[in-house]
Amino acid sequence: MSENDEFINDENEPLVEELVKTLHVYDDGCDWTAWLNWKMNSQRRISEKRFELPPARPQVMPPTLKPKKKARRRKARHNTEE
Repeated sequence: MSENDEFINDENEPLVEELVKTLHVYDDGCDWTAWLNWKMNSQRRISEKRFELPPARPQVMPPTLKPKKKARRRKARHNTEE
């Protein structure tokens, strides 16, 4: 039994998911463009009393899980005029 086995069980599943969300960026690989346009028009459809199913979000590339980049600190600017 390794030291990481304690995190791989049902009671700690939310903890593992939260760690993945804070340390990694997950890209599902879907094209959300049509869905976002559909979502922006939702108030118009409501005012027109019209129902429209959301468009499909086709898979355009395989899903990826990448570690988040660490923020780089900016150098302080010094006033050189005196």
